[in-house]
Formats: sequence, structure tokens, C-alpha cells
Amino acid sequence: MIALRALVVLTLDLVRRLLREPVVVRSLVFPTALCAATITATIGTVATMWPSGTLAITEAAAQPVLIAEIEARGFDVLVTPNPQAAVEDGEALAGTDGATIWSYKAGADATRMEGLVRQHLGAGWYPVTNDRHFQEVQGSRAARNLVRVIAALFAFYGIVFGAGSVARDRDEGTLDAELATAVPLWVHGAARWIAGSTVLTVFYAFAVFLFDGLIGTGGISPLLLHGAAACNASVAIGLVVIGRASLESGFIVPLSVGLMVIVSLMSFGLATSGPEQMVPVASIFSQGANGLGSLLFSFVFGAVATAVFTVRATVE
Repeated sequence: MIALRALVVLTLDLVRRLLREPVVVRSLVFPTALCAATITATIGTVATMWPSGTLAITEAAAQPVLIAEIEARGFDVLVTPNPQAAVEDGEALAGTDGATIWSYKAGADATRMEGLVRQHLGAGWYPVTNDRHFQEVQGSRAARNLVRVIAALFAFYGIVFGAGSVARDRDEGTLDAELATAVPLWVHGAARWIAGSTVLTVFYAFAVFLFDGLIGTGGISPLLLHGAAACNASVAIGLVVIGRASLESGFIVPLSVGLMVIVSLMSFGLATSGPEQMVPVASIFSQGANGLGSLLFSFVFGAVATAVFTVRATVE
């Protein structure tokens, strides 16, 4: 009971110390804020530059039935003698004279107009599109890829959190003072792993919810679980690779080793299809798993890191 109480107190103290470091908070907030601002600016720019939802059509082809069908699909109709010019001038997304179709951007809009015209003329075949579904799928895929990049960045942060918390406290003498207390040695390693993982996961979760609100990710649960697993595992790796190094004596070497491990796990995740779903960090790039297995496996990383930290503290 005393050990658990000490674990809670030490963990909360470590979380407080992390959040009091301006450089830590800035590094966690800046990528999310930058991406969110970029997305917002992009959406605003595209909204002002993109042509209105108007389809241009010649008077000869503008039969009432066809116009009614176009308007039923959510478009406005522009009757003009030159639909091509209307498209080129940005007045319409697409245009037709009943035989030829012009489009501002080859793709769904032109296909939809072609389908309407062919269907109206009784052609033997005509394309059928589901624009809204296609756009939602594409948007969700882009949003998920963006969140995966953020998760990868937080995994790199985890190495610094895990290794840096030990190296900093060793230089300041805080670690020696803590180890001298009548508290089981495993508490110190576990507290550092829990504190670092918690801070990273909270800021990562904020990023996931923000991007889901901005552009929609099509389901945030797997993204949250895979990202949390990556945060847990990366902090654990940082605790393992730091060894007996400190900020003043050889911190770069263990940091480089930790970053190499993270990159290797990411490479494994990108190069395989299936096994990576259970491996933290590698599972960031998984397309199908729900992330629960990876999250559970990340606690094994934490247990190993705690054990290694305890053994080293005992030797010291």
C-alpha cells in the first residue's frame, strides 16, 4: 500500500515537473497547432477560390426536365450560349451543350454531368457516382494519415521524455535523493514511465479530437489506441537506452540508439502487413487492427523498462 501511494505521489510530481517546462509544452502543442492552422487556412482558401456549385448549359440543351434533374442533384443551373467559357472563367464547375462536356477539374463533377446528360438523352449507358461518399472516404483517409504522422512524432518525443527524465534528474542529484528514500526501487522507474506516457498520450489525444473535428477521421478509437501504444512504448524504450548516461556525459549516444529503435519499428510497420498490428509504434501505420492488442503489448514494454531501471538502480 505504501508503494502504491508513493507511486501516485511521485508520478504526479513528475507530471507537474514536465508541464512546468515551457519547452516541453511548446513542443507538444506546436505541431498540433501548426497543422490545425494550416488545415483551417487551406479550407478557407479553397472555399474562396473554388467555383460555385453551378453547371452551365446552352439554351438549346436546357430542357425543363434536364434542368429539374440538375437542380435535384444540388446544383444551380446557368443557361449560357458558351458553357466552355463559363467553366474557364470559373463561373461554373462544369458545362455542356448536350454533346460535349467541359469541366473545371476532370473528375466527379464532369462525371455527374455526363451521367445526367446521357440519362436524359436515353443513352445505352451512363455513369453513376456517389460524390459525397467518395469525398468522405478521401477526406477521412487524409485525416487518418495526418494523425499517424503526429503519432510518429510523439513516438520520437517519447524517447526524449523517457531518457531525458532520468538524465536530467541524475545531473541535478534528484534521482540519487529519490533512490535513497525507503521506497521500493521499482516505483521510481514505473513513475517515470507512467508520467511520461500520460503526458504524451493526453496531448496526442487532444490532437486526434481536434483533427477529427476539423476534417473528420472516420473513427478515432483505433487512432487513439495505436497512438497511446506508441507513446507508452517509446517512453519505455527511452528509459531502457539511457543506461547510466546523463545530460552532461554521453546523452547523445543513448538518444541516437533510442531514435534508431523507433525508426526500425516504424520501418517494420510500413514494410509488413499483419504482424505490425500487435507491435507498438509499428502499429501506427496499421490499416485494420483496432489497436487494443498493441496497447496491451505496450504495457509489456513498460514492465520491462521498469525492471531494467530497477536492476540498474540496485547495481548503483
